[in-house]
Amino acid sequence: MFFINFKNYSQAFEGFPRIYKELEEAAKRYPKVQTIFAPPPLLFAKVAETVKIPLWAQHLDPMPLGPYNGFLPAKATQKVGASGTFLNHSEHPLKDQALAETVAIAREIGLSVLIFAATPEVISKVRKFDPDYIAYEPPELIGAGVTRGVSVATAKTEIIPEAVEAARPIPLLIGAGIFKREDIEIALRQGAVGGAASSAIVTAPQPAAVLDELLSAYPS
Repeated sequence: MFFINFKNYSQAFEGFPRIYKELEEAAKRYPKVQTIFAPPPLLFAKVAETVKIPLWAQHLDPMPLGPYNGFLPAKATQKVGASGTFLNHSEHPLKDQALAETVAIAREIGLSVLIFAATPEVISKVRKFDPDYIAYEPPELIGAGVTRGVSVATAKTEIIPEAVEAARPIPLLIGAGIFKREDIEIALRQGAVGGAASSAIVTAPQPAAVLDELLSAYPS
């Protein structure tokens, strides 16, 4: 699996719809890799009308449709095309009760769930919520591929097997600084099922070329 998190980068808005179409075309060249987009919430419905690739929400709030101003109810996100959601990203952390409630609501309506965790200890903790996937993402390495040329795969190589074991039997992905083929190769060798990237792709001069390199690391 491979996730592209567009966050709220200016390129995700100013490059619409081109960036999404180009990345989708690149992903099509690797049909054995399940590539998923997580577009900005304010652009989600338009992206859903533009591409056929699976789309996940960057976050959900644990409430139904109703008088809840300024939130992202799970059912609303599903109605505009989401098939899953991220939860507990280090830039949007959740307390245990909110995490449990949000996972439960997502489960009720059939949305898949990926929970982010910063350490193997946190992975062991969030595993009890029984998400579909867990992502090991040390927050200090977010964006480090672009700014420092390092990633979780190269800076925390020896911790990935520990994270995989902590997540078991839930499949583990890695994130934070992922920016080149070697990162994915290391992740797969160490037992992860894939990775998640953001700035390395979305802010790149040629986003599709970066995605092509990353997906080429998966077995054909």
